[in-house]
Amino acid sequence: MDSEKQDSIWMSLILESSGQGICGLDLHGKTTFANLAAARMVGLELQEIVGKSQHSLWHHTKADGTPYPHEECPIYAAYHDGCIHRKDDEVFWRKDGTCFPVEYISTPMRDESGTLVGAVVVFSDITERKLAEEKLKKSASSLLETQTVARIGNWEYDVVTNRTAWSKEMFRIFGFDPEGPSPSWPEHRRVIHPEDWGYIDTAVRTAMAAGTPYEVEFRIIQPNHDIIWACSIGKIDKNSKGEIARFYGTVQDITDRKKTEDALKKAKAFNESALNAIDDIFYVFDVSGKFLNWNSTFRHVSGYTDAELALKRPTDFFAGEDIQRITKAVERIFKEGVSKEFADFIAKDGRRIPYELHGAALKDDQGQMIGFSGTGRDLTERKRLDKELQEKVVSLEKTNKAMLGRELRMIELKDRIKELEKGR
Repeated sequence: MDSEKQDSIWMSLILESSGQGICGLDLHGKTTFANLAAARMVGLELQEIVGKSQHSLWHHTKADGTPYPHEECPIYAAYHDGCIHRKDDEVFWRKDGTCFPVEYISTPMRDESGTLVGAVVVFSDITERKLAEEKLKKSASSLLETQTVARIGNWEYDVVTNRTAWSKEMFRIFGFDPEGPSPSWPEHRRVIHPEDWGYIDTAVRTAMAAGTPYEVEFRIIQPNHDIIWACSIGKIDKNSKGEIARFYGTVQDITDRKKTEDALKKAKAFNESALNAIDDIFYVFDVSGKFLNWNSTFRHVSGYTDAELALKRPTDFFAGEDIQRITKAVERIFKEGVSKEFADFIAKDGRRIPYELHGAALKDDQGQMIGFSGTGRDLTERKRLDKELQEKVVSLEKTNKAMLGRELRMIELKDRIKELEKGR
């Protein structure tokens, strides 16, 4: 597969990870790309969208039925004035003639020279939110448990007897006959990629000197010349005299993980411009929960450096009951392919930021899950407006009750006056 085709595949995978509609526009307002979420929301096929004027397809008419000139459209403005435009009081129109309330962000895109080349539009169907707001106006809202089956073997080396013991999975990983004896150290070394032997030798010697565990990743050349990646974790036992008596540990086949990392790294460069243009946070984890990719918004919101983020797990940005919610959300991705959750994102400085999080599975060409990715939207402003609205409703109810009480007292007073006049 050539790099251009591979980049196209990964771009498609990443676009489909979001539960929000995402599309790109050129300087003429024509759609350059769109994800399936966008197509589903407006009831169109992708081929009916790409190359067409987005404004003419679903933003041509205002909620009141009057025409919406594209010159007045904030989306149109983004790729002309170079500013980010956000709206949550407009509608998009479906192919069947119905419309739905939408929140969208139109972000300008620039090329390497800084020249405007178009815009990225991210939008969400906020029908449920609008219904909740309308109801409020009238009446007064385990740590990652699912893991892939690990291909892992264990080994032991007795220094005193100079004997090595391997599990059957060790034989498979290194390409030796599982019915034969455990390979000697020289035989073991012979199948290690020559460029990687130095890493292993240094790790083992350091562990021997310090008496600490080691962990190292390396390549193995199997008898059929296939090259696989492995991760070895080793520990040391000492006797009563402080002498090394035993080495033992595990080796895991991490070839699939390495392929995923390499593929995502190649896709990262291609997609970085589009991802960084999105105002929401974006993230990619592999199936083991390792953080593989994030956009500049995630880095800015979290307050962590890239080096710090690379060491994080999905639940590291949450606390309390939110950890359980996020764990279950990840489980849903593994089981159902998508998930949506609300939780407080905790930044490095301790700030708690309410977020709406969408996640979806990433799959390879064979349909195998290789990770998950998604987006998160800051709900701070929305919650502030909801609280303000609720306070206004409560205040209005109190005012209405006070006015009603005053009217009742006036009626009682008038009746009393009438009674007194009759008694004269």
